[in-house]
This record gives sequence, structure tokens and C-alpha cells, in this order.
Amino acid sequence: MAAFLSGSFYALITDKKSKGTGLPDKMFWFVIPVLFLHCFMAMAVTNLSTDESALLALKAHITVDPHNVTTYNWSSTSSVCNWVGISCGARHRRVTALNLTNMGLQGIIPLHLGNLSFLGYLTASGNKFQGRLPEELSRLRRLKVINFNENNLGGDLPSWFANLTSLQTLNLANNTFVGTIPVEIGNLTRLRILNLQQNQLSGTIPRRLCNIKGIIPVQIGNLSTMVQMELSLNELIGSIPSTLGGLKQLQDIGNLKVLVYMDLSRNQISGAIPSSIGGLKDLQYLSLAENSFQGSIPVSFGAWRDEHYAVGETFMPDAITEVVDSNLLRVERPSIAETDSVMSTLKLALHCCADLPEDRLHMKDVLSSLEKIRTQYLKDLRDKKF
Repeated sequence: MAAFLSGSFYALITDKKSKGTGLPDKMFWFVIPVLFLHCFMAMAVTNLSTDESALLALKAHITVDPHNVTTYNWSSTSSVCNWVGISCGARHRRVTALNLTNMGLQGIIPLHLGNLSFLGYLTASGNKFQGRLPEELSRLRRLKVINFNENNLGGDLPSWFANLTSLQTLNLANNTFVGTIPVEIGNLTRLRILNLQQNQLSGTIPRRLCNIKGIIPVQIGNLSTMVQMELSLNELIGSIPSTLGGLKQLQDIGNLKVLVYMDLSRNQISGAIPSSIGGLKDLQYLSLAENSFQGSIPVSFGAWRDEHYAVGETFMPDAITEVVDSNLLRVERPSIAETDSVMSTLKLALHCCADLPEDRLHMKDVLSSLEKIRTQYLKDLRDKKF
């Protein structure tokens, strides 16, 4: 029909030029808007038809629909925008959201969904979709939310997620994904929520995901099986949350009795250093350097075994930093020899700061102890105790 109108209009214009007669001016200005309106309507129908075809392809790939949602409701006899789980934009009338949450659907995700070019929200949690996510989904540049939590999707985590530059939420928890976390996910600068728990992932977390800003979320306390935490070199602010133990009844960080490694250096964490950290007998490495802690080092730190701890320069008293070589206080994880010397010096300083004068060390004992620490440190270096 559009081709016919275009051809007729062209013939009339040609006839006017050749014969000196033809369409009056008023007729000319009437035909142009009608022609453009027709072309626009034809394009809109085509686009909506594309969305309908993509969704009908999804319906065809659903093998189990216990509630008959797609079986009877998703039909070409009604507008796509009226289908259950479908939302359309008010202006362009294109599919903008697909919500299939908790419908108990089984099947696979077809590549045709990549044709839903206006889709911003793709949510299908609580179903039993299986197989791999098709790469054609990488064309959906408007996607803000992908939620396939609690399905049976598998394979490697796709690296093409990096193409979804508008993505803010990626929830693939409780599936069967394997392999490593793609480094490309670190390019998603707008990503606010990333949930990959309860999969079969291996390897390390890419460094690109580690440029974290803001406060440490209290939800980190849900990591009940965590054995190591590394939060250094970020822009964290605020205080350490009391939920850090992952236990509902946790009162403070001192309940992490099996914690062996904690690095919170190079952030902007404020407040006092929890004295209960001194009771973590299994802690082998602690770094709180380059933060904004207030107050003094808790006396409980003096109960640590010499061989276990290293402390950053920024929260050590000036008296200690004047005694200890600054090379021993660098942010990098120190050697065993450095750890021994720093912590021995720290314990010595704590004894000098005892509340009761009779409990404080005499200066001659301090000098003698410092000389022993220096001698032991040099010996450890000669023995290559790293």
C-alpha cells in the first residue's frame, strides 16, 4: 500500500511537470502528510509485529506452562501490550518489560528475544529455564535489569554482558553457571547489583569489579561461609558494620573467631578500631592502613602472638612510627620477618602505655628490648625468613 501511494504520488508530480497541469497546490500539501502518516503507521506495525514474533518464539520454546499463562493469553488475537507479563511504552508502544516471575515455566530462552530492541527489564526468576543465554541478547542495549534467579541456566558466564552498557542489575543466582567471572563485567559502569551466588563458579573475582565506592553494606553479614575478605584499594566510607560475622545474633566483629585474614586498607573507614579484634586468636594478617580511624589502638591488641600481625602506619601512634623503620610499615603485605619486628615493637609500645605507672617498662628495658627486636630482625633477614 505504501509503495502504491508513493508510486501514484511520483506519477502525479511527474505529470504536473510534463503537462504543465496536475495537482493543485492545496492537493499537493494534503498528500504529503498523509503519505508520511501512512509510512509511519506501516513502520509501527512492523516493529510491534517484530516484538510479537519474538514473544511467540519464546512461547514456542516453553515446554511446561503449569498455569497456562502463555498457552491461552499469549495470542495474536489480542495486542501484545495486553499479554500477561508484558509492558509497553506509552509513547512508542513497544515492549519495554518482560516479567515472568514465579510462573513455573520450563524451556529454553530463544535467540529471538534479541529482537525486543526496546526491552529494558527482563525478569524470569523462579522458573526452570535451562540451557545457555543466547548471545543475541547482547543487542538489547536498553536493558537495565536482567533477573534469572532460581532457574537451571548453565554454561560459562557470557562475556557479552559487557555490551549491555545500561545494565544496573544482573541477578543470575541459583543456577548452574560454571567457569570464571568474565573480566568484561567490570566494564559495566552503571551496574549496582551483581548476584552470582549458588552457582558453580571458580577462579578469582576480576580486579575490575573491585573499584567499590560507598559504605560497606550490612548485607555482607550474609556471607556465612566466607573464609577471606579483601577490601583494600577502594573508596569505602563509614564504619565497619556489626553484621560482618554473617550471624543474625552477631554483636561485633569479635565473633569472627575463625577469621585469618582481613585487609581494609586504603579506604576512608572512620570510627574507633573495635577492641574485640584483639580477641581474634586465629587472625594471621590485619591491615587497616590509610583510613580515618579515630582514637588509640586497643590494649587488647597486646595479647596477640608476635608472629601473627602487621599493622599499617596510618593508625599507629606517632611514638611507634618514630621507632619503627618506615620501610616496615608499607601497605603491601609484609614478610614474616617484618611482621615479627613490627608486632614486637607494637607490643613493647603498649607496655609503655600501661595505665598504672608500676606496669610500665623502664627506659633501659625499652632500649634493651628494641635492640633485641633489631637483632632478631636482621637475623631473620639473613635466614631469609619471608
